[in-house]
Amino acid sequence: MKKSRSLLALSILCVLSVFVMLAMTAHAGGIFAAGNNESSFGWFWETTHTIQETFNAHNVVVVVEGKVGAQVDPAAWNVFMFGDGGDYDVRANFGDSVPAAAIPLNKTVRIVGEAKDGEIAVHGLQILEALAVKPNATAAEINDGSRVDQDVSIRGKIGDRIEQYGYWNYYQFTDSTGIATVDLPDEGELPISLIPQNMTCMIYGVAKNSSTPRLDSDYILLADSAPTVSLNIMANNLDGDLSVTTADYVSISIHLDPLQNAGRLADTWIAVSTPTIGMNTWYSYLGDCGWRPGINLNAQSELTALSDQEILRMKLSGTGEYTFYFAIDNPNGFADGPWWGIDSVKVTVSDAPPQPTYSACCLYGNCVQMSVAGCQQAGGTHIGDVSCEKANCNF
Repeated sequence: MKKSRSLLALSILCVLSVFVMLAMTAHAGGIFAAGNNESSFGWFWETTHTIQETFNAHNVVVVVEGKVGAQVDPAAWNVFMFGDGGDYDVRANFGDSVPAAAIPLNKTVRIVGEAKDGEIAVHGLQILEALAVKPNATAAEINDGSRVDQDVSIRGKIGDRIEQYGYWNYYQFTDSTGIATVDLPDEGELPISLIPQNMTCMIYGVAKNSSTPRLDSDYILLADSAPTVSLNIMANNLDGDLSVTTADYVSISIHLDPLQNAGRLADTWIAVSTPTIGMNTWYSYLGDCGWRPGINLNAQSELTALSDQEILRMKLSGTGEYTFYFAIDNPNGFADGPWWGIDSVKVTVSDAPPQPTYSACCLYGNCVQMSVAGCQQAGGTHIGDVSCEKANCNF
């Protein structure tokens, strides 16, 4: 009786967990996209003003902490309300070249810019978590003039100041393709002390091609990057893709080394894309609850090491390609990255070849399983397509 009650409790728990996880992952549109895996950092800009002080400031460069709220109409202005929950809000003007993905809403951030008449001309923003933003240009593209007068973004590091331009904040900006010239707001709008030199950041602006190709920028984004873990998912203890038949057993196992992130809260995802046609193309592994339809959260928990833990052992009856994923990202309940680690393995299943049919053959008073032709060649007597356990050779 106790065993049946415990099984019933587990069944109820599994059903409830599926409903909860489906609710949490209903908007997981960017499933298993690539993410950024750089190391994290703390606040670079120290606050200089409160929201109220910023509201009353006039032509003053400020660093202020708060949350980006509702957008101000018309949307083309790219202006948002910015506040700290107090009695005052200011307008944060991000400029035309800054896309929505680079403006985190309802998150604690610090912005730096010039305050005037209740508005901040935003020149930089920092958030202490990862943002799923990617560069759309490189230093090489800026230097060859192929992006002239386009809104672009580059991820890299601000290097040395180009002194020949004096008051104007011209800096070298380096990414994997080379060195570009970036024109940041001048010293009156962005003092040298507030420029994050030698830090990885995203620069947004307009590509220019005057006497010197450059990126004319008004916005620096400092976003904490995703932590890094070491993980692996294998099929039949192989790290590469696997081909099997419907008659073969498939074992899927995972390995995780959290590295320096042991004990850190994170979302874990274990899922498979199947060749099934219809609603249930995806299935997710939910621990004691087994495999359930959909993209569902495996766990939101503190990371611990896993050593070759088997999560599936069975024959895959449907033919086609199965891709198994093991991924970890930020603890927000959504499979949207950036990924702390992600790995996949593909299993291709084909039909098993037909098994030969053996009949019962009485040979010298003994029953032997062999084909009809083989029985006749051996001089035996074929007594039917049955097993020897059911055959009688006493005649």
